[in-house]
Amino acid sequence: EVEEQQEQQEEVEEEKEEVEEQQEQQEEVEEVEEQEQQEEVEEQQEQEDVIEIDQAVLNKFKVSKYEYLTAKELFDKYDIDKGGSIDFEEMVDITLDLLTKKGKKPSRNLFERVARPYFNRADKDGSGEIEFDEFLTIYP
Repeated sequence: EVEEQQEQQEEVEEEKEEVEEQQEQQEEVEEVEEQEQQEEVEEQQEQEDVIEIDQAVLNKFKVSKYEYLTAKELFDKYDIDKGGSIDFEEMVDITLDLLTKKGKKPSRNLFERVARPYFNRADKDGSGEIEFDEFLTIYP
């Protein structure tokens, strides 16, 4: 009888452990689901932020929303330090990248000579770097 009680108690303890494990697993699943849901909300918010481009900005630079977003994507790709500006070499890289995608491959030296006046015109403050709004003034 004592052995039987011990066996029953062991079974009860094993069942408790199983229940606790299931609860822990459920909590982990809920935690992951909550995190995924939060990431979805953040991603949706970012997309909404991107979509809400001020029409005045589009009008000022005479670009469509698509052109603006494409320019921003390129600018951000080459803004290596994420400081909000690109230097002449980075601008040349962007333009050569665009031309290469269109099937053209000019020599870098020649292109730098042609591109310098455009860069200087966009660099209104003379800092040697152009910010995104300056970039839009010369974006193809």
